Amino acid sequence: MSFTEVKSLPFHVTASTRSSSLFTDLKPENLLYQTKNPDSDLVLADFGIAKMLDTKDEVLTTMAGAFGYAAPEVMLKKGHGKPVDMWSMGVITYTLLCGYSPFRSENLQDLIDECSSANVVFHERYWRDVSSDAKDFILHLLRPDPDDRWSSSVCFGDRGKQR
Repeated sequence: MSFTEVKSLPFHVTASTRSSSLFTDLKPENLLYQTKNPDSDLVLADFGIAKMLDTKDEVLTTMAGAFGYAAPEVMLKKGHGKPVDMWSMGVITYTLLCGYSPFRSENLQDLIDECSSANVVFHERYWRDVSSDAKDFILHLLRPDPDDRWSSSVCFGDRGKQR
């Protein structure tokens, strides 16, 4: 999967779910090619724990999704909304471009601490051929504060609009 395909994921999240819903379980296993064609579009699978929000500002407090892809606010049960899907996209992008997760702690508290600090490292051995645009994209999605995280509209190029 190329960075161009990965950058299109916010579109798929937005297009595949209504604007008032959260996918909440984004991970590589839930990204599928629509056909066997090398130029196939990506589609999302497994909407089993997707949630509909009644209002734009509504938040959920239940933990959902795979911990390795969950935003800090999900693991902390602080209440979360649409930005959690963008966090997951950052983890997926990082993982697909280098082959390993940016957060690798083995117990929940260490994982929460690691994600909350968002000390994302691009190891030269694996990242030397990855563009600075790809790294910038990841860093803007892996921000611990959901208000600082890029939204899907920002990922599409409207960088003047944060949320």
